[in-house]
Amino acid sequence: MNKARVLVVDDEELICKNIVSKISRLNHKCDYEVYTVTCLVSALEQYERLRPEIIITDICMPNGSGLTLVEKIRKKDKDVIILILSGYNDFSYVRKAFILGVDDYLLKPLSLQELDEKLSSKIEKIISKYLLEEQVKTKDNRTMMQIVNQYIVENLSHVIQMKDVADKVNLSYHYFSKMFKDNAGMSFSKYVLERKMLVAKELVQDHTVRVNEIAYKLGFKESNHFSRAFKKANGLYPTAYRELYVNKKQENNIANKI
Repeated sequence: MNKARVLVVDDEELICKNIVSKISRLNHKCDYEVYTVTCLVSALEQYERLRPEIIITDICMPNGSGLTLVEKIRKKDKDVIILILSGYNDFSYVRKAFILGVDDYLLKPLSLQELDEKLSSKIEKIISKYLLEEQVKTKDNRTMMQIVNQYIVENLSHVIQMKDVADKVNLSYHYFSKMFKDNAGMSFSKYVLERKMLVAKELVQDHTVRVNEIAYKLGFKESNHFSRAFKKANGLYPTAYRELYVNKKQENNIANKI
């Protein structure tokens, strides 16, 4: 990893510039690309656009609490390193921040030495993760796809989340998403749906199984949702597809008797 993206969030531009200046003076194993924002709305937008490896955010800001930002981002991303800026009187907030999932905190006024110590330990963690992921690239990707397919088969009756499968193969969510798309040629959600529709075609041909039972077996909460997905995949609703299959089967039976 040559560069690590850092997003700095503070309502005071002067503090943002100060942090950028201090980061530029660090002598670590990688370079940093530092981006700054002064409000929480922009912070969320920049997070989605940049997907930074590190976020440094103030806690108390006039336009909203940095804890809200931490909570929203941590729900989406368990890998990003989050550091909070706090004053000496903010430790009640710091305690709550750790509960929400921050990795560490930086005291104001920020010293170069503290920033160096905190970031150097975090960047080692990031580099180790990336090295592991690079090693995974050299392995046979078919093994990963076999694990994914087996997981889908074993969990057909559930809503299959990509996060759970990524954990199954010990990859980060974002890396697994990219790696899977490179191998399968489609998104994970589309791939799962295609696998479920293949099974659905087999089940729909059995007239003894009701459509709502098939929907349940394949993890759909509502049979209407399943029927629409089936029609989109096969051009017909399940009942019409079943009727067509039964008619063709009868025609073939008659033809074979002639």
